[in-house]
Amino acid sequence: MEITYGTFLGSVAPMVVVGTMLLPGVSAFADPMRGGVPVSANQIVEALAASENRRFAEVQAYSATRRYVLKNARFNQDAEMLVHMQVTAEKGKVFQVLSEHGVEGLARRVFKKVLDGEAEASRTSAKQFNKVTPENYEFRLIGTEDRSGHRCHVMEIKAKSKSKYLMNGKIWVDATDYQIVRMEGRSAASLSFWVGKPYLVYDFQKVGGWWLGARNQSIADARIVGTTEMTVEVQGYELQPGREQKLALEKLPRPRAIGAVVE
Repeated sequence: MEITYGTFLGSVAPMVVVGTMLLPGVSAFADPMRGGVPVSANQIVEALAASENRRFAEVQAYSATRRYVLKNARFNQDAEMLVHMQVTAEKGKVFQVLSEHGVEGLARRVFKKVLDGEAEASRTSAKQFNKVTPENYEFRLIGTEDRSGHRCHVMEIKAKSKSKYLMNGKIWVDATDYQIVRMEGRSAASLSFWVGKPYLVYDFQKVGGWWLGARNQSIADARIVGTTEMTVEVQGYELQPGREQKLALEKLPRPRAIGAVVE
């Protein structure tokens, strides 16, 4: 088989679908702990699972505006696309492209594969992998840490199956409401021979009583073309019916430099 740049870019799209499955998700409030009593790893996992299950039950429809940025040293410029996303329980994700910059040729094909892949995944059984629960992961408590101004439990997560929709890495769980503040790690399964297992980072931000997906970053040290990075930022949410909040993205830590990614 001939190895071409197009062959590689066709395999970038699944990497971004993995990175964006959790981004629009909303972790609902859940706090079964009482009176500041020290919690065990099992209690944290139980509380986290309760919030994840409540999210799936209660958040059935919402919309958001996303900014996708694709970077590779071989591009003359970064490719950017602004997209409106509408989500319903019946139709899953529906996308409308609002604007684009530097989206030509192969980059355009990548963006199309990304949006098509996300829409398809939102309507299939792959949705079950959105949940960070004992059904999908094993957990190990490794400490506490401040993140985005919140005290968090830091837990190691290990996927229970080799799925491209799961990851092996760490999560930061708010010590007050047991919602996810940050996730990072590598995909649990190789996406392709060219991409391998990309490094994934998800950041969430508190808006009212909810933690909303605010930014994710997917980085692959790919064969042939080298490091390729996709960043997705959310500029606004509307939770039905009509509850709108804008995310102050400038307050989030900026995505790490490409060269800083390590095993």
